[in-house]
Amino acid sequence: LMNQRDFPSFGDYIINKGATALWEYFDGSNSHSHPMYGSVCRWFYKALAGINPDGKSPGMQDIILKPVMCGDLDFVKADYTSFYGDIKSEWKIQDNNLEMILSIPANTSATVFIPAVKKEWVTESGEKPEDQAGIKFLRMEKSAAVYKIGSGSYTFASRNMTSLIKPVALPAPVMKPLGTLHYKPETFELQLIAPLPGAEIYYTTDGSIPTQNSPHYTAPVKLTESAVVQAIAVK
Repeated sequence: LMNQRDFPSFGDYIINKGATALWEYFDGSNSHSHPMYGSVCRWFYKALAGINPDGKSPGMQDIILKPVMCGDLDFVKADYTSFYGDIKSEWKIQDNNLEMILSIPANTSATVFIPAVKKEWVTESGEKPEDQAGIKFLRMEKSAAVYKIGSGSYTFASRNMTSLIKPVALPAPVMKPLGTLHYKPETFELQLIAPLPGAEIYYTTDGSIPTQNSPHYTAPVKLTESAVVQAIAVK
């Protein structure tokens, strides 16, 4: 939704149409200042960067750092200015390995979740985290090693962890052209456009739900009879 240019998307129907605030509807038919809980920026900070307040300690004196790795996204870099100072969360994935660079302001602490297959595969600055000052191992929880850390800068690493990355549910392929009238026996060519680069498209013309065993889209679908076309994108 952030990157694609076809409807519905932030890229085309929001940004390219001159919006300076989040709209209620992608087509701009209602409110043109309607953030509420629809702002994707909140997801950038709380999910991708994983910067969250601890509800037991208001004001971000205690922080929960729990980043989410998903799809083919291979890096995130974010910072949030709290009352105590800048909280920084940066991670990147390369060659099946994760590196997380964190900065925790003075007079604060954080509970950090490091995605990990095994606790033994996690290091901090090349050493065992529990051997470092200011780091305490708490537990393994849902494929993450959980540590309590104090203020300062940290560089965590986790080996062989790409199996933990969440797959992304792709939106449906875009069909073109739309809103045109054709009469039998004219040949109508229907284009199917993948929502993300590298996605494979599978389709049916009888109204049934497509699977990866359905015809693989490689060229425009030629129709000479009425049809109900459905398509999926897979990556």
